[in-house]
This record gives sequence, structure tokens and C-alpha cells, in this order.
Amino acid sequence: MGVVLFSGIVAGMANDPRLDESIAWIRNHPSATNHNIPSKLREGWVYDRDEDPALPGYQLAVFTYGLCQHRLIGGAGNSFTISAAELLHLFELWQMKLGLAEVNEKTEVKTKPLPLYDFPADEQIECWCG
Repeated sequence: MGVVLFSGIVAGMANDPRLDESIAWIRNHPSATNHNIPSKLREGWVYDRDEDPALPGYQLAVFTYGLCQHRLIGGAGNSFTISAAELLHLFELWQMKLGLAEVNEKTEVKTKPLPLYDFPADEQIECWCG
């Protein structure tokens, strides 16, 4: 596995230990599902729009790093292009996957694991009571 470098999308986060820990985990788990994320990381990655209506800097940085790594390692070559609108759309889907992982962990409702940074058009959410 090659190391994907991330130049950063949020000014002033270069020395943020939360970001360092998140990037290290993502690098070491390139095929992770939403069920694999340690609770401590997942809780920091969840963006609560009600608490902070501003654009989520830290969470968006984590997501963007993971998406870039996934696409670059997955065969996009040395670069790829994504529109801001598409990035924000995928970020919302990622937030849903994080929420489903929390439901799976903390309730009797269970969900099928979903790839953390892959968003197939025909992706299905499978739930059951367990």
C-alpha cells in the first residue's frame, strides 16, 4: 500500500492531534467499513449540524483525506477531480454511514457494514433487529 500525502484543506489544523490520529487510522485501514471505526474516532467524525451550523472543518478534513486516499489507492492514478458539490454530497452520505454504525453499536437494530469511503450508486442499507 502506498502512502497518500494530504496537504490539508483546513488552515491551522497541521498540529491537531485529533487529525493526526484520524489520518493514521485511515492510512492503516484502507478497506475499513463503518463498523470498523473505533468509537472514539467515530464520535469525533460525526458532525452535528444543530450544534454547529457552520461548515464542518475537522470532519470535512477527515472525510476528504479518506476519500482521496481511497480513490488514489483504488486506481484513480496520481490525481482525480471532484466538484465541491459532489464532495459535500458524499460527505453527507459518509455522515449517514457513521450514524448507522452508531445505531448498530448502541441499539438492538443491526445494520450491514458499509464501505467507509466507497459510494456505489446501488448501495443498499440492510437493517434488522438482533
